[in-house]
Amino acid sequence: MPHFEPFSGLRYTPSIPLDVVICPPYDIISPDQREIYANRSSANAIHVELPSEDDNYSNRYEHAESVWREWIDNGTILHDPLPSLYAYKMTPSNGRSTAGIVGALRLEEPGDGILPHEETISKDKTDRLELLRHCKANISPIWGLSLASGLASLYADLLATVPTAVAVDSDGVVHELWVISDAVVVDRICEVMGSSPIVIADGHHRFETALAYAGEAADPSPLGVGEGSGLVMAFVVELSDEQMTVMPIHRLVKLSSANPVSQTDIVDAFKTFFEVLPLGSDDSGSDKSWSNDHELDDGRSLTSSFSQGRMEGRMVLILHGQMFELIRRDQDNEMVVDSSIVRQALSTLDIPDGDVSYTSELDAAVESVSAGKADFAILMRSVTVSQIAAYAHEKKRMPPKSTYFWPKPRTGMVFRSLY
Repeated sequence: MPHFEPFSGLRYTPSIPLDVVICPPYDIISPDQREIYANRSSANAIHVELPSEDDNYSNRYEHAESVWREWIDNGTILHDPLPSLYAYKMTPSNGRSTAGIVGALRLEEPGDGILPHEETISKDKTDRLELLRHCKANISPIWGLSLASGLASLYADLLATVPTAVAVDSDGVVHELWVISDAVVVDRICEVMGSSPIVIADGHHRFETALAYAGEAADPSPLGVGEGSGLVMAFVVELSDEQMTVMPIHRLVKLSSANPVSQTDIVDAFKTFFEVLPLGSDDSGSDKSWSNDHELDDGRSLTSSFSQGRMEGRMVLILHGQMFELIRRDQDNEMVVDSSIVRQALSTLDIPDGDVSYTSELDAAVESVSAGKADFAILMRSVTVSQIAAYAHEKKRMPPKSTYFWPKPRTGMVFRSLY
């Protein structure tokens, strides 16, 4: 079973407004967004989370280390006096909150206690590893899902009190943090947390990188004893419908010149696995691009239909000048998620992984086809919490990019030093 424990977090001094210093996790920040966050404040977490090159340093990780040490030395960030857990609640404008506990999770190879929930796309982990080597700190938490029933009830009353820290991000999501240092409460939460497996929801690469760093650290703390490289900062939420908002990740396909696939080929490939029902066509029936406000047969635009819930639970294939609803032929099989079936359909067209990109933004998916940046797109359905639980209990992984958990914990609410 997993081991979870408190740590003495580093947090921004109360005189610094959190709104201007928090930022999203590194892997969802575009270059333009990075500049926006960097310009907000010299103390913005982006300067360490996603460091920039600087002529005064041989690489950007040395720059991050210098900034990190300066923040500690000048009191920009301060250590909490006692080992603590941190209740963390995120509330978007729609009012559906996600709340969990930030603590230190013992690193171990995935198995019985730690369960990855989806396959990962291979990418260079050197970036996060170099940041760990230089700063020796967990700058942002991984996100875990606990299978322990009733975990959320242990801190529910606390969430009704005045939080220790509050911030509002650029999307209007309210982020609230409570410091839990009462030993009895801490021990009870850690006990329940350790009673059931924890599924890695977000941050697979950071977990793998932390595991690699623990293996190479010159003087790592013993696993499970105190703070050190043998643990990683984790935000853990009880796996339940009440606590989770899971959004779909849409597929965009840009065909290579070496793969001359026609629109008819694409439709036929999906017909193997789905009922493919036309949703509309342009006025002339010619190969005109769709715009993101193109109307369906019933006069409602595609994007407004999704945003207003009328297309919820439906999948759509978007081609130039054509749209089709996709209805799975085996939709009652909960242990096969939509992303698995879509991957099979794409494989019959010999479309390599490199020709597929991903976005959680509906408008961006539709616009990519309209603007010719993608040859076609598949608008996906959200994976359900029950599917995530079923896969976890079976110790199976979903295909890459099957789930998008939202909202995202903000970097800067609390940091964790490895020593």
